[in-house]
Amino acid sequence: VYATMLLVGDLAITGCNSGTVVALKQATGAVAWTSTAPEYAVESGACAGNGMVFAGAWDRFIYGLDLADGSLKWRTPSRGAANSTITCRHSAYRRVECACRAGVSRIRASRRRCQG
Repeated sequence: VYATMLLVGDLAITGCNSGTVVALKQATGAVAWTSTAPEYAVESGACAGNGMVFAGAWDRFIYGLDLADGSLKWRTPSRGAANSTITCRHSAYRRVECACRAGVSRIRASRRRCQG
């Protein structure tokens, strides 16, 4: 486990050094789903909104995963290694922000485009 746990509904979600995002059932600790979409370490704290989980990785991408099963919905480039906590803005635009060493990447989650 490499990233801060995100608690959402009955799940605890975290990133791993192996490049996976794992969701555990809070009540039992059983694995609910695992996503191997990221190609490198996931050490950013994830956020959730609109039925999705957003996580950044050292491979310079931010990932949009389905909250129910962890399937990859989209990925988009960030300005650098996405290695800090991602925040969701629950506004009309449903923005996702991730601070990186090269700057802040702003993404409209519904359009998957970097606004940075």
